[in-house]
Amino acid sequence: MNATTRFLTHWDIFTKVETTPVEEIWSIVSVVALVLITALSLIYVKDLNRQLYSELESFRQNHEELKIQKDQLLLEQNTWAAQARVQEIALTRLNMTLPDQVSTVAVKRII
Repeated sequence: MNATTRFLTHWDIFTKVETTPVEEIWSIVSVVALVLITALSLIYVKDLNRQLYSELESFRQNHEELKIQKDQLLLEQNTWAAQARVQEIALTRLNMTLPDQVSTVAVKRII
């Protein structure tokens, strides 16, 4: 026999303890109440977990939709800011023209 077995066989926890019927009833009621509380807690936590997971998935879907929208807006912004478009608007709507060589002046930078 090893030491653990010897300890457990001599320990008084395995011997019958004399209890009154009222103490036995209270013990049983206490154990049943604790089991019910644990079961209800487990049900509550699982339901809360499902709700939070559902909310997380909706946030992920919303995030993906916003990423797609952001990419579309960046593409549109690049289209609106394209050099050819800016030049076309300057020529047609604003009646701007490129200066000729006579009116162009080069300025030297002084350091």
